[in-house]
Amino acid sequence: MSNNEANSKGVLNLLENGLDFIMKGLDELFGQDRMLINVEATRIDTRNYKYGITNLFAGFLLVLKERLSKHMPELIYIGTIKDVRQKLRSGKQIPNTVDLDEALERLEIGPRVVFTEEELAIIKRIQNFRNQFEHFKVDINKHQVQAEVTKFLDIIETFLKTQLNINLDRYSPTSAALRKRVVRIREEVIKFDSKLEETVYETITLIAGRRIPGDLLSSQDEIVLPQLKKLNHTSSLLSRFHYIPDFEGKFEDAQWFVEIKGGYARGGYQTVIEKLIDIHKTIGAKTWLIAFGEFTEGEKNLAVKNGVYLTDSLSWKEILKISKA
Repeated sequence: MSNNEANSKGVLNLLENGLDFIMKGLDELFGQDRMLINVEATRIDTRNYKYGITNLFAGFLLVLKERLSKHMPELIYIGTIKDVRQKLRSGKQIPNTVDLDEALERLEIGPRVVFTEEELAIIKRIQNFRNQFEHFKVDINKHQVQAEVTKFLDIIETFLKTQLNINLDRYSPTSAALRKRVVRIREEVIKFDSKLEETVYETITLIAGRRIPGDLLSSQDEIVLPQLKKLNHTSSLLSRFHYIPDFEGKFEDAQWFVEIKGGYARGGYQTVIEKLIDIHKTIGAKTWLIAFGEFTEGEKNLAVKNGVYLTDSLSWKEILKISKA
């Protein structure tokens, strides 16, 4: 079928359809005329998240089916290969296509495409957001949704490149526009970290030396917060770790190192926690991660068991209240 014939019949292949859904999802989340900056996430109507996440997820599933189809067209349909072929030959009944779990299973068995545990966790979180919007009462952390969307876009872009040999910059006008949006969104979300650093610094400065509930730092004991200062990135003390946290602090004889992370953290928070553990155990300093995304249980346990203070977005709101009291 020629392109003109396809256009006259309203035909979109799996890949084109998937890219179109992804682009529509970004339009809802970030807008064509109002490029959304992460720090303003709470000002966006929940309905934009609803349609944005739903479209993004649908587009991703179509992209997965495109990869299955390239391996064997029948794999995108529910049922055995034999049954699917019979139904397709009859022309009377087009089988339903597979859902996410079936698509992931068939990708692993057929073309041997396997996502990492971290990637699967992100994919499942996006699916969970989609399910909430479609089936349940919605209760979401909007900053977290935007961060997860950014990581989800990383997965989609990598999948298109490695599994479908698609370079978004050159494949089509739609894909080129999508690529520009993805780059801009990622830049804006990462910028959010610097704005968070300013907020954290100002807040902790106001209440330095005050005793606050330990559970706000994932500790059983009350904690006196240190006075912070921006860390010298040429610090010889930390040169051995090849890692410099955002702030250092002191209270009496206790030395602190503090890291601030927005919801977007490529690869999750575990790597950051491991670096803070290394500093804590090697030089005996108190280490504190303030992160505005959601921790996995494994990340929480890793931090708490190894003496790293941990503050999530909900606990940070309580610290903000203390600073304003």
